[in-house]
Amino acid sequence: MFAKPYDSPQIIILQTNKSQYMDPLLWSNREHGDNVICVCFSWDGSMLATVSFDKSVRILDAQTGEEIWKFVHHTESVFCVAFPPCPSRLVASCSEDKTIVLWDIHSNQPKKVLSGHTGWVYSVSFSHDAKRLASSSLDETVRIWDVESGDELRSLKGHSGWIYGCRFAPSDGWVASCADDQSVRLWDSNTGEEVKKFAKHWGPVSGISFSSDGKLLASVSSDKTMRLWDLVSGTERAMIEAGTGWLYSCDFSPCGTRVACTSEDKTSRIFDVTTKTELARIFGHTASVACGRFDPTGNFFATSSEDHTIRMCDLAVVLAHPHSKIHCSHSSAVVAAVYSDDGMFALTAGSFGDITLWGVGAGPLMEIRTIQTGKTLETAFFSSDSGQIAALTDDFNVLVFEASNGVLARTYTHSCRVLLARFASPSQIVTITEDGMFHRWDVTSPSAPSKSFSVTNDTSNCVISLNTDGSVLAISSQSELKLLGIDSKTGVRESSRLQLSASVVSVRFSSAGRRLCVQTSDFLVGVYDAVTHQLVQQYQLPQSVATCNISCNGFIGFAGLSDGQLIAASEGLNNLNSIGVFDAHSRVTCIGVHPMDATKVVFGTVTGTFYFLELLPVS
Repeated sequence: MFAKPYDSPQIIILQTNKSQYMDPLLWSNREHGDNVICVCFSWDGSMLATVSFDKSVRILDAQTGEEIWKFVHHTESVFCVAFPPCPSRLVASCSEDKTIVLWDIHSNQPKKVLSGHTGWVYSVSFSHDAKRLASSSLDETVRIWDVESGDELRSLKGHSGWIYGCRFAPSDGWVASCADDQSVRLWDSNTGEEVKKFAKHWGPVSGISFSSDGKLLASVSSDKTMRLWDLVSGTERAMIEAGTGWLYSCDFSPCGTRVACTSEDKTSRIFDVTTKTELARIFGHTASVACGRFDPTGNFFATSSEDHTIRMCDLAVVLAHPHSKIHCSHSSAVVAAVYSDDGMFALTAGSFGDITLWGVGAGPLMEIRTIQTGKTLETAFFSSDSGQIAALTDDFNVLVFEASNGVLARTYTHSCRVLLARFASPSQIVTITEDGMFHRWDVTSPSAPSKSFSVTNDTSNCVISLNTDGSVLAISSQSELKLLGIDSKTGVRESSRLQLSASVVSVRFSSAGRRLCVQTSDFLVGVYDAVTHQLVQQYQLPQSVATCNISCNGFIGFAGLSDGQLIAASEGLNNLNSIGVFDAHSRVTCIGVHPMDATKVVFGTVTGTFYFLELLPVS
């Protein structure tokens, strides 16, 4: 049992030999040089086929993501790829060049080229025995081909728009298609007759999928809904609002109990077929997710995106903690990852200028909007009422945006680099600049500070931090930490000094202003009472790992380690508990703690990835 707060503090040694958290991302592949439009597993799940606007077809090892073969024959963008659902050496692809190519995966050469469509060919699908192939096209036809001879068997006509998708049913001769005319149609592939038509979407239908027993058909549309159709009764089983953008693809799990869809909103979502509830949401792509597929075991999920990548996720990890361990990515190092004071929102920011606002209240994590500042950012943060977002730029500015719409409201311009900025209140911002000046800015007069005075003569080798309302300044000089009281009328006054064991690396005040966390170069983290300045607790970090950042919020202290591990320590009412270790595979740059729930954190890394985690006790 750890020492109680305010007892004579003992040093708690935090170990890193036990990781309680796993990244759901197994691998990511970026071999394609353009948008990756489709993925498909081989019948046994050992291989993954991918196609792209770069005109190539690639076969990857599904376990490692390494490229096995690359096929080049199409002369334009390739839109779809399909393996047969049974043992076979074939894979089919279709293209903007109006052709379908059947490849022998062991010879690296086209076995047959099927011509006949008069428009771009969007989709291909093998029958259950791999003897026939269906294709759909911009020419408003679905065509059925004999795989052995390459002959066209029949052309299915009825749609009045581009046909985006076609799928053979799992066992019998039905073929489903979906089109720009907002309809889903079911055909008898043997006769060419239209069997059923479903027309309840109010936008182009871009993807379809049969359940493994052939009794259900899923469809997704630009109307942001996924619909489940009962093929026995011919009725709509469910309508699911499944995204905040155009839905591009859908896929049933092999057991038929789950259905997934991918979206323009950069996410994939997995739903329970019976209850229609969202089971999990997969983040990580930085652009629209074009396609998503379950592997034949239902244990893994592969996605492709307009960000030129393919990603493979472990569904056991995703589904075990649907609102935890969510892996996302900025295109540059993450410079801010913080929660709002009310715990309803979070923001993450990349150094290249993008700030993403997240809804983290009741329900699943939701991306609300992304603000493109057009600047190189050093950090970003909320106002106390969550109504505003401020960003600190490398060109001496503090930009303030309205959180409700992302509109730039004010710009505070300085004559030299801004070292630190805080909202003292929703109507005031305080800043400290490289010349050692403290500035207080009012909303009503952003052109010039309402008050400025000097707080230090030398900022070259010091660490600076302000408490929430800007009334207390902590400033270090090697192993000494000065605590200064800030008064808007009289200026600055020294209130206390802390003599530390080594030079200061990081200083953070808690959002409530009750705690001060100080990190030193000898791998110690001290938690102090911000009023009495008494040491409450000390943590010894592993000396084999150099710390890179620390943040605290309320009663929580967190330390990020440079090898990508995160150590969390929670100060409860009566004791202190080590919460856990997480391996992020890259250097942690920033950490935010939920103000209402000590177990929820968000942290970012130097590679641009960031995670929302719900920490569990280490056993």
